[in-house]
Amino acid sequence: KALQVTNAKVIRDGVEQTIEGTDVVPGDLTLLQTGDSAVGDIRLIEVQDLEANEASLTGESEPVRKIVYQNYADLKDTEITHSSTADANSKSGNDEEKLTLTNVVYMGTEITNGRGRGIVIHTGMGTKIGHLAEKLKSVDSGQSPLKAKLALLGMRLGMASVFISAVIFVIGVSTGRGADKTSSDPIWLQMLLVAVSLTVAAVPEGLPVCVTMSLAIGMRHMTEKKALVRKLASVETLGSTSIICTDKTGTLTCGKMTTVQLWHFGQAYRVTGQGYSPDGIIYPIGEDSWDGEEEKNAIAFEQVKQERKLHPILTAFVLCSDATVELEEVDTETDRGEEDTRREWVGAGNMTERALVVAARKLGIERKALLTSYKESLQNPFSSKRKMMSVVVERLDEAKEPISNPDSTSAVPGVTGGAFSM
Repeated sequence: KALQVTNAKVIRDGVEQTIEGTDVVPGDLTLLQTGDSAVGDIRLIEVQDLEANEASLTGESEPVRKIVYQNYADLKDTEITHSSTADANSKSGNDEEKLTLTNVVYMGTEITNGRGRGIVIHTGMGTKIGHLAEKLKSVDSGQSPLKAKLALLGMRLGMASVFISAVIFVIGVSTGRGADKTSSDPIWLQMLLVAVSLTVAAVPEGLPVCVTMSLAIGMRHMTEKKALVRKLASVETLGSTSIICTDKTGTLTCGKMTTVQLWHFGQAYRVTGQGYSPDGIIYPIGEDSWDGEEEKNAIAFEQVKQERKLHPILTAFVLCSDATVELEEVDTETDRGEEDTRREWVGAGNMTERALVVAARKLGIERKALLTSYKESLQNPFSSKRKMMSVVVERLDEAKEPISNPDSTSAVPGVTGGAFSM
């Protein structure tokens, strides 16, 4: 499949340009910031609290912090791979081998925090993800358990039919039984025709049809359980599976964080919904709440929107964040192998910030709308030393309600701006 095409910010001839990822070449000076996707393997020369999500390479959902090596001797472009043997670990002297380098951002990985710049060293199939794609093409899937059993059955039937036909041929030639006395052909020729006929008749011609019908019925049963199977043999293969070894994040789960509860001035609120979709409600929970009753929860949600108690804190979350969640068109493939396009909520930026942005959207608070009323005057990005991100915003018009610092205990009416930390 073709590699995904994205835009990239590069500096050529001292001028910052935005070009398509397919136009990036090794040697380009590339700029990276939160939400960007690397269009090639990029060796970093400058970073500011840069973190990348390398789940597409390693399967780990936790972002990896990137650094710049100061010692030139550390810049060796060595291939570091996982090792499952104790000998390899003892030779390296490390308890854990790393699959990726900490001073390189790899193609297909997403920048979740910070910013930086680097030199493109590999593009296309020359990147690490390109090497993985090349290896996947050469993987032999082998025979499924059903194919192996059918092959064994066919071999046994063939050997049995040949043996039985040979015995009948020998008995017929030696005794003369079964031969046509009126025929002018010799007995051995007549018995040879009989033996060949018996061998051909022993072939189970209806077996493929019966197997196909059985798999189709199984496929239909799985479809009723909302499991779509593209290949018939996969039904039998899954049925023969006794142990599944898999990584949880991104395989059994979606790899997306979701806000499920909020606390505000001693009151707990339940947040429903999954993933990045804004479909969901927020309602108070407690001893006198209606947790579990959908109709009453919907009424409580309308009351929460009217009281607007959560609006200040959720507004602060959105303003003090670089994460975005937007509805975009995504290219997919149907079960028939045809290309299709559907609209899907896609997030960019820090995973935790995405969850808070989605929770705010459920109350109708969107970043684009807020930026029409508030202007960001200063931003202090998240750092490992401060353990927080801070922004200073200025209100451009008269807002309906004061916005307060999430660290403070009350809102201050009449202020024309605010400082937020998260």
